[in-house]
Amino acid sequence: ALPGRGTLDIRLDDSLAPPLQGVRAYMAAYPYQCFEQRLSRIVVLGDGAGWSQLAGELPTYQAPDGLLRYFPGDQLNGSEVLTAYVLSMAGEAGLALPETVEARMIEALKAVLDGRLRRDDFGDVRLQRVAALAALARAGAATPAMLGQIGMPMGDMPTGTLADYLAAIERIPGL
Repeated sequence: ALPGRGTLDIRLDDSLAPPLQGVRAYMAAYPYQCFEQRLSRIVVLGDGAGWSQLAGELPTYQAPDGLLRYFPGDQLNGSEVLTAYVLSMAGEAGLALPETVEARMIEALKAVLDGRLRRDDFGDVRLQRVAALAALARAGAATPAMLGQIGMPMGDMPTGTLADYLAAIERIPGL
């Protein structure tokens, strides 16, 4: 800092992770209610009771194809992006999904990965396939053969997608 032109503050902490009180306060007051937003709030707040309620409602969010919808109801199509997010997030947070719902989600994401199912018609399908592979790997349902279904070289992957890809590789038995 130049003399008379600003300051330099130094603080030592016992952790590299910053305190998350602000994030928790923000999420506690978060007003939106789609499935993804409810799950995100539950994970941030460590809300076991909220998860029990949401997990009980899961069948109303599942479309006939096994993918999850953002809102329950008569909408026909689920979202592969949401389904991959929920399977990954629940697994990482240690939240148990109802077995029948999880099994249908896994089968739907396998269909996304091999190209039999596509509902989200935005963005690069290869990015959605990597997210599906990562979710399947986190759920213990991925195989080495699934890597060939991505169709995207690692050098073309955005950072977040590459992180998902590496997380998948770490969890697929036999690699």
